[in-house]
Amino acid sequence: MNLKEYKMPQKGNSKFFVTLAVIFSCISAIRAEPGKNISDGKSCKAFSSIESNGWSVNKLTDGEKGGKGWSSKAFAMYPDHFLYPEYVVVDLGTSCDIDKILLFPRGDGEMAGKGFPENFSIQVCLQGEPWKVIVQKRDYPIPLDGNAQIFAMKNAKGRFVKIEATRLRLADVRRYYFQLSEIEVFGNKVKNIPLEVVVNSEKEAVNFINNLRCENEENPIGIDVKNPRLSWWIESSERGITQSAYQILVASSEELLKKGDGDVWNSGKVESDNSIAVQYDGKPLQSGMQYWWKVKVITNNGKDFGWSKLDSFATGKLNQSDWQGKWIGANADTKHGAVYMRKEIEIKKQVKRAMAYFCGLGFSELSIDGQKVGSYLVTPGFTSYNKRTQYMAYDVSKELSKQGRKALAITLVDGWYGQGYGHNFEKNIYVDKPKLLFNLHIEYKDGTESTILSNESWKWSLGEITYSHIIREDIDLRKSHPGWDKAGYNDNDWELAKVVKGTEGILVRQKEPPCKIIEEIHPVSMTYDVAKNVYMFDFGREVAGTVYFRTKGKTGTAITITPVSSAPATVLIGSVSNSSCKFVLAGSGDDEVYEPRFYNIAINKVEIAGVTQVPKLEDVTARIISNGWDRVGSFTCSDGLINSLEDIVRRTSAYYTTFLPNDPTREWKAWTQDIVTMFVPNTYLFDAQRMYERWQLDMVNDQREDGNVPDVCPGAYFDDYNSPWWGGCVVWLPWNLYQYYGDESFLKESYPAMKRYVDYLSSMSKDGLQDWGLSDWCPIEETPRRIINTPAWYYYATIVSKTAEMMGKTEDVKKYSELAQRIKTTFNKNFLDTTTGIYGELGWKVTPGYPLSVLNGIVPHKIWWSGNRVCTQAGQILPLALGLVPEKLVPLVEKALLSEIEAHGTHLSTGFCSTTYLLKFLADFAPEIGWEMTTIQDYPSWYSNTIGSDNSLMKEMWHGGQVFMPSLAGNIGGWIYQSLGGISPDAPGFKKILIKPNMVGDLHWVNSSYNSVYGTIVSNWQKRGNQVIMNISIPCNTTATVYVPAENMGSVKESNHSPAQDQNISFLRIEKGSAVYHIGSGNYNFISTTK
Repeated sequence: MNLKEYKMPQKGNSKFFVTLAVIFSCISAIRAEPGKNISDGKSCKAFSSIESNGWSVNKLTDGEKGGKGWSSKAFAMYPDHFLYPEYVVVDLGTSCDIDKILLFPRGDGEMAGKGFPENFSIQVCLQGEPWKVIVQKRDYPIPLDGNAQIFAMKNAKGRFVKIEATRLRLADVRRYYFQLSEIEVFGNKVKNIPLEVVVNSEKEAVNFINNLRCENEENPIGIDVKNPRLSWWIESSERGITQSAYQILVASSEELLKKGDGDVWNSGKVESDNSIAVQYDGKPLQSGMQYWWKVKVITNNGKDFGWSKLDSFATGKLNQSDWQGKWIGANADTKHGAVYMRKEIEIKKQVKRAMAYFCGLGFSELSIDGQKVGSYLVTPGFTSYNKRTQYMAYDVSKELSKQGRKALAITLVDGWYGQGYGHNFEKNIYVDKPKLLFNLHIEYKDGTESTILSNESWKWSLGEITYSHIIREDIDLRKSHPGWDKAGYNDNDWELAKVVKGTEGILVRQKEPPCKIIEEIHPVSMTYDVAKNVYMFDFGREVAGTVYFRTKGKTGTAITITPVSSAPATVLIGSVSNSSCKFVLAGSGDDEVYEPRFYNIAINKVEIAGVTQVPKLEDVTARIISNGWDRVGSFTCSDGLINSLEDIVRRTSAYYTTFLPNDPTREWKAWTQDIVTMFVPNTYLFDAQRMYERWQLDMVNDQREDGNVPDVCPGAYFDDYNSPWWGGCVVWLPWNLYQYYGDESFLKESYPAMKRYVDYLSSMSKDGLQDWGLSDWCPIEETPRRIINTPAWYYYATIVSKTAEMMGKTEDVKKYSELAQRIKTTFNKNFLDTTTGIYGELGWKVTPGYPLSVLNGIVPHKIWWSGNRVCTQAGQILPLALGLVPEKLVPLVEKALLSEIEAHGTHLSTGFCSTTYLLKFLADFAPEIGWEMTTIQDYPSWYSNTIGSDNSLMKEMWHGGQVFMPSLAGNIGGWIYQSLGGISPDAPGFKKILIKPNMVGDLHWVNSSYNSVYGTIVSNWQKRGNQVIMNISIPCNTTATVYVPAENMGSVKESNHSPAQDQNISFLRIEKGSAVYHIGSGNYNFISTTK
């Protein structure tokens, strides 16, 4: 029931008493004994809030009605807030029975009622439980009289009340706000209800093998690895299951494998617990073949899980000599327009299997008889083409299943190969015109085979794409060739293809997932500038992709389509500063479509000029392009801000194409240090292993003879931005790939490059320190370069020593461990004050970071230390995190770090090189401080960079200082999963798992999961009062150490029993308010009480 007629008391208004009587009558019908306003004076928090000019979130429960009250702030240019709803939460302080909720609109004069949302919900929850929607309203009428809106409810129990708005009203000139004067919650306090304990019920055991992968893919096509890596998951409803043995069968046909005949490889029974990256060791694989495989597992309890389902993998070109045909291209200057190539073939027999292998540079698109092959875009992925060039492989059996004449059609454009984009990429030694190498291998059902190759018999022409660039594509439909990609087209006026020089780099199958369209959105508004004859379409958020547009007009009508980013003008870099796309109509009389396929750019708005008919919103679409990454992590919690930040990090990364660059809305280039800042977040968010392995290969390919590695790669770009933290990722990445994915073969493969880089740093050292290149890029406060860069050298030397030990290289172990010790000694001698625990450089002064325009060049902190060494957060955290601090001085150095954080008002002052380590340290050592730092809203903060700046993505904004670079800001994603979800590797590949969630701040529940290489890890927790429930799932073939917050060992139960009753649970110790257990695989329900 919604009682909208409640009116504010007014002098001399007799109707008030009548209305009041009606209200009391209605309330009494709801509850015999009405409750009181239980929200008076209670604390409130909001998604965004204007805290000035009479507005404040604290006014929502101050008892003053009819004035301004509270107003939202974020994304006020748009009415729709479905992506990030505006909300306000009232904490009632205890569990309550809720009768009704009164929402008072703003009531200040002519503005009365404005700001009340159009679409909204009222939600309640008890502590430790998710939100429940009690009221849901759409198209709610505006309460212009300013009267309270009353929402009665039955059986509503909660401690927290949330009003969440997804569509707002115009509340100011061109601004949409959610505004309320007051919130009143009527009800009664009740005794706290204990959290409901869901106990694992005993069921019949379910055991199976799942998620078979070859080269980290399911059923891959075209792999070019002679000994591919095979992996699988073991799943069981029983606890404590590990693998004790396996057997793998690989067959040349599905029929043979079904019969149990592994004619290509029968591993026999292998006594091993390894279920990841098991290298194929059978007969030599042949190029262009499809193989079928399955695995059987024996477990520690002697159970035979039986055979898995059948999976397959298809090989591509295993040897460079397997490639046939010739590189072909146009025999004229195309002026950066697309090259259209075609050839017709005759299919005279029934096709059993057909495989297409092709490399079309820079980007290409294949179709067969008018049907595009695959869903890929802007492919193949960018590499240093003089070292390594990627090809695509597709099964085209379906496209050739019918006999008859077929047309093979390929479109080629420049991409990164033909032009590049800024930073002199257009001058790279490999830059050349578009070209094609194509092999089509056909197997017929009668046992015969044929091959179609690229050669001089192909034909080419220019066409409708008159100019193609990374950020722009011009289309002139007058120059299109209708039907050119189908059989029977008359190509007599087309030119014969020219044989051209191929790339110098070896041909390899594309390792990372190809890009594709992942979402399509329409604009939320359209405006028209009469003077300029320009229509502006606003999408309401920033995305990355292409613009689709349809219209009608006369022949030759020239239309300009300009994607507009919300980023500043500095996004326009390099040789191309104009992303305006030209679209010329053919004048067919029907709808004509601008549908680009070979560029990718930031889109917040689109300007369209030159149209002759009025466009509609549905005529424009933004097509979001991304790598086809699969999600592997999931996170939600009781705090809406954290949920939003996790989503922003996810969407920012999802908009990257080809590889992980610095910014999906600006440069698209792979700055190598971004590996350190974004590796952990992307590992939890996406199936990113193949992409990072591919990036490591890029760095190895581009490593110079002296051992240095470029700061942008691929593309081999060296400049003054290079430093140990950039080039050194050739060491950092394979080591951390091993830590998170557990595959030591890739680490060992990278070892020579890792070793060469550490040797390069030795050659660059001065007085035993690293004093060259960039320091801690974009911090609030600068730290001396030697203090930033020398710890990287130490860390890399340590990594190389450990890797050498794994490989049995005893001389290298000794060499690099001794080097690490010398670096440590020199570093501490030069910079550590053993009396204060401060790492600083004598003579250094407090120095603002670059850039710091927002704060007028003033470092915002107090000088708390005495002595002649300046303390900085970066200077403290790197020695601590990387192990340079003498053990007995660790507490003193930690204390100095916490003092420095406090001096900055719990804001971070670190930059690219140090922020990742700061967050990890705080998660382990001072989680409450980590919570405060990550949730604080004023500058500098993650909130100020995103929601507080109306940014729905993390972008390179150059507003100054911290977290205005997306990869730097994005590292909060790893902290969310590791600190709040509590999921971390405790041994390489999560073979051993650490479950240690930090129940910090006002968080009262978290649901988190991560699909590791062994299986799904789940860490869910709830908290109510001093009661804690943890629901945990540990994959088979792994174990975990679990921290359960508890008063003592006796206050912990598992599934309502003492943990000691289960042989899969072992008590280890009491540590800092937690009972620590070792557990085997399975599902667990821990219940505990805390102090």
